[in-house]
Amino acid sequence: MPLRISLITPACGARDKILETIKSVVAQELADVEYVVIGNVAPVQAALPAALPRAEAIRWIASETGDCVQLINEGVRQTTAPIVAWLLPGDLYFDDTIALAAQAFHERTDAGVVYGDVIEVDENGKSLRALVLKPFTPERLQRGLTVSQPAAFVRRSALATVGDLDGSRSRWADYDLWIRLAKQGVHFHHIPRSLAAQRLGAGIPAIWTEERFQDGEAVEQLNDLLVERYGGLSRSNLVRTGVSKACAEIPAEAGFFRLVSAAYRHAGSAAERWNGVAGLSIWNRLLLARRTIKAVLRHRRRVGKSNDRQAVMQPRRFQFLRRRMYRLVHHSPRPLAIPAMYGKTRPPDDPPVVSIVTPSYNQAPYLEATLRSVLDQNYPRLEYIVQDGGSTDGSVDILRRYSDRLNAWESKPDGGQADAVNLGMQRTTGEIMAYLNSDDLLLPGSIAYAARYFAEHPEVDVIYGHRVLIDERGDEIGRWVLPPHDNEVIKYADFIPQETMFWRRRAWERVGARFDESFRFALDWDLILRFQAAGLRFERLPRFLGAFRITEAQKTQSSWLPIGRREVERLWGRVLGSAPDYRTIKRRMRSHMRQHLLYDKLYLLGLLRY
Repeated sequence: MPLRISLITPACGARDKILETIKSVVAQELADVEYVVIGNVAPVQAALPAALPRAEAIRWIASETGDCVQLINEGVRQTTAPIVAWLLPGDLYFDDTIALAAQAFHERTDAGVVYGDVIEVDENGKSLRALVLKPFTPERLQRGLTVSQPAAFVRRSALATVGDLDGSRSRWADYDLWIRLAKQGVHFHHIPRSLAAQRLGAGIPAIWTEERFQDGEAVEQLNDLLVERYGGLSRSNLVRTGVSKACAEIPAEAGFFRLVSAAYRHAGSAAERWNGVAGLSIWNRLLLARRTIKAVLRHRRRVGKSNDRQAVMQPRRFQFLRRRMYRLVHHSPRPLAIPAMYGKTRPPDDPPVVSIVTPSYNQAPYLEATLRSVLDQNYPRLEYIVQDGGSTDGSVDILRRYSDRLNAWESKPDGGQADAVNLGMQRTTGEIMAYLNSDDLLLPGSIAYAARYFAEHPEVDVIYGHRVLIDERGDEIGRWVLPPHDNEVIKYADFIPQETMFWRRRAWERVGARFDESFRFALDWDLILRFQAAGLRFERLPRFLGAFRITEAQKTQSSWLPIGRREVERLWGRVLGSAPDYRTIKRRMRSHMRQHLLYDKLYLLGLLRY
């Protein structure tokens, strides 16, 4: 039976951030959770929404101190459950974090600490990146912070062996705790799942990131800690110190060699100050120089990404030489150009019924273009259904104007995109099926082309094609030219453009005739993997079939990483057994991406025509 957990939130930050943290906790099942909010709790209680579910499970403890570390220590002393965790203001748990941690402790009775992966978010809650942490080893801990505090849970008996968090190490109190626990022989168990969102700048540093080393005081405090606990700094920490000090004194636009020289000089000074080494041997100097160059290169890449978190949305220099799959902007906007032959595609002699469902909610600026991209193809046996989620932006007026050309439409609240598609699919009868989101487009002749291909290839169950990328105005901003389908690579990453995919009804019925409504982002990948598990045959067609629209809402989407990545992890767990690390994904996809580069460059050179 899962163990009880004492969970503590110190009320030591901004009230709105504390409220966000509380909401992420009480959204979960709290039957086995002792949840304490401690600190200046009166303003937080007053601002708590009246209808907040499970709010009665919160235990409020007033305290005069405003120090986060002291409040956590006090919260630990005033709770009793065998498992302890703390969540700082602004940090968030995901849907089943507590249940996963409790289950891990139940199954791993030797574990003193259980921890998972984390998502970094900025001050406004926008997702920045996923940090997949490595399994714990004492050596990794000495080189860096391999355990993330928001995603960590500690057995109280292990915590009792080392005592409280050290308030004098406010910047690295959690890191100091993990070191002390490791030196006591406590076993650390890693769950390869994203368990929490870490808000940068929220308080105690929880992840070993380059951003943390922009604070000179934090670097000094860290090095003092490492000298006390380990007797000195490792080469990795010397280099990290050198790079952080060099970056603090030299402008970001400074030359690479100037930055490397300064970082190397500061690393040598750190060796003299913290390790008591007056001079390094030639061998150690060579190793230090090599590590410094690598660290500076890595730092410059990370700074580039942090300065433009939406880098994937921007055209890059020398894009012709780069991959284009998974990048959403390849060039500046230009009119969408489709070959005239696309519109002349003829359906088969005995055209099958093709059923298309469009789920929609408040997409009035794009809805009409989507409807016309389907209806204006004039496919003779089209069954087109629109399922609107109760839009209030004029979408219903658009649907009324096109009602005589639609087989059915309705506007009522639904449970999300998957639910809307399921509601629409229940009304369909076609032999061939597809769904098209209300901001995407089908390219001319795509329905007839898909129907003809299915008629000529009865052994194929699922088809898809190349993708065009368009902006909010409908101008083209890029294209994905895809290599042939790969049944192994699809297990690691979804490369199939949803707006280009068609499937047979027999395939739909074989996998349950439903989208899984528990998915918000990965519903199409889930369906694809179910098709694959059922032994169905896929084909990538040599044609651009659909256009995917890039909108401002997508550019600022803050929930993909915490929610979408969690869904991806579920699918990895189902298909692969566990979530693969980045290196494994990159290795598995290497051949597929090389094929993509080949097909893409041949297309750009005009040697392949689609």
